[in-house]
Amino acid sequence: MDDGAVAPGEKGSLTCGKSRNRMVARPRAGGKWEVRIVKLPSSSRRGFLKYFSLSAIGAFIAACLPQNAPSASSGASSSPAAGVGGGVASPAATINWKIQSGWAGNDIFQEMFVDWSKKVNEMSGGRLKIETLQVNSVTNTAAAIDAVSSGTLDGAHHVAVYYFGKDHSLSLFGTGPMMGLTGQQWLSWFYYGGGFELYQDLVQRKLKLNVVSFLHMPMQCQPLGWFKDEIKSPDDFKGMKFRTVGLATGVYQGMGASVISVPGAEVASALDRGTIDAAEFNNTTSDIAYGMPDVRKVMMAQSYHQPGEALLIDINKARWDALPPDLQ
Repeated sequence: MDDGAVAPGEKGSLTCGKSRNRMVARPRAGGKWEVRIVKLPSSSRRGFLKYFSLSAIGAFIAACLPQNAPSASSGASSSPAAGVGGGVASPAATINWKIQSGWAGNDIFQEMFVDWSKKVNEMSGGRLKIETLQVNSVTNTAAAIDAVSSGTLDGAHHVAVYYFGKDHSLSLFGTGPMMGLTGQQWLSWFYYGGGFELYQDLVQRKLKLNVVSFLHMPMQCQPLGWFKDEIKSPDDFKGMKFRTVGLATGVYQGMGASVISVPGAEVASALDRGTIDAAEFNNTTSDIAYGMPDVRKVMMAQSYHQPGEALLIDINKARWDALPPDLQ
C-alpha cells in the first residue's frame, strides 16, 4: 500500500515485498466486496487502515458473485480458523470417507495427500478414517467436484483451477495472481481475512454445490515450463502450442500462444505426440514423475502465470456438517 492516505472508495496501490500488510475482504451492500489492507508498523500493534477500491481482480470477483452476498452465518460455513467450541465429542462409531485426488500414485501431491489422511486418522483417534483414491479412481478430475456435491465421493483433493470451466473466479483461489502475497500469506488471508467465507459463497450459493472447501499446502512460484529451446523473449511464445490452465490461459494467449488444456497426467504424452509444443504443470518433482524431462530437455524457471498456489480439499457439505465439532 502506498504511504499516502486513501479514503474509502478511492483508488489505492498494493505493493509486495517485506511489508507487514494484512488483506481483509468483507461483503458490502449491493453485492460488492470491500478489500482492506491493514498495515502493521513494527513499532505498534495497532494497524493503520488504508482502503483501496476493488481493482480489476476485485471487480472480477464482485461481478461473478450474485448480489447481496450473505455473511458466513447466513449461508456459508463458518471458517475453521475461528475455532470450534463444544469440547470433545463422545466416542462413536468410526466414520469412513473416500476422497479422490487429482494425482497419480507417483506424484508428490499424492504422497502429501496420503500423509494428510494419516494425520487425520491419528488426530481423530481412529474415529475418522480416510481412504485415499488416486486420480480417475471413481470419476475423472473435471467431474470430481460434482461427485463430491452429489455424495458419490465424500471429498476430493485437487486445485480450484480444475473447475475454471464452471466459473473463472475459481482460478483466483490458489492459482491466481495472489495480490502480491506468498503462498503462506495467501492462506493467512483465506482463513483470517475473509477469503474462506468468500469462497464458500461462490461455491455454495452461486454454483449451487453441496461442498465445503479448504485451501491448504501452500506453494511458491511455479516454473515457466518445459520447452524444446530456451525462452529468451516473450515473443518466443508467438505461435506456440502451450499447455496451461485457468487465468494463465489469457496471459499466454495475449503473448500469442495457442493454449491447449491437457490433464496433468497426459502432458508428457501430448508433448511426445506433438499435440502441444511446450507445457507447464506444477513443480519439478511432479513434472519429473510425469515424464516431462523425457520429452523436453529445457526447463525454464520463474513463471509469468502463477506466483504462488495452494491445494484444495472439497468435502461433501452434508457429511461435513454431520461430523462432531471436535472432528471438524
